[in-house]
Amino acid sequence: MELYAEDAVQTMPDGTFEGRRTIHERLRRELEGFPDATYTVGGFVEQGNMFADEWSFVGTHTGPFPLPDGTQLPPTGKRVEIRGMELVQVRDGKIVIDNLYYDSMAVLTQLGLATAR
Repeated sequence: MELYAEDAVQTMPDGTFEGRRTIHERLRRELEGFPDATYTVGGFVEQGNMFADEWSFVGTHTGPFPLPDGTQLPPTGKRVEIRGMELVQVRDGKIVIDNLYYDSMAVLTQLGLATAR
């Protein structure tokens, strides 16, 4: 979390999270739901005060996980694997804007909350 500025903003399919403390809380909830989570960075491109990276997330849903509507999904034991990208703006060596892009429907499908067509 020390990489984020106090006034950082993180946007993602689940919503917008403003401030380092709020971003930390979001990540804490994510890791509570997927305690074995691993994040792997694939490609990385940097230009000026911005960078973009492609990443993958793999984790097993063994803890409660908050859904965008505010409800909690009890542990399903299902493994989730997704790929995504983020576009990040840095100021004075700290992240100030972190825009994450990934397929949230793939997450819901892998958790059994939606069906693929």
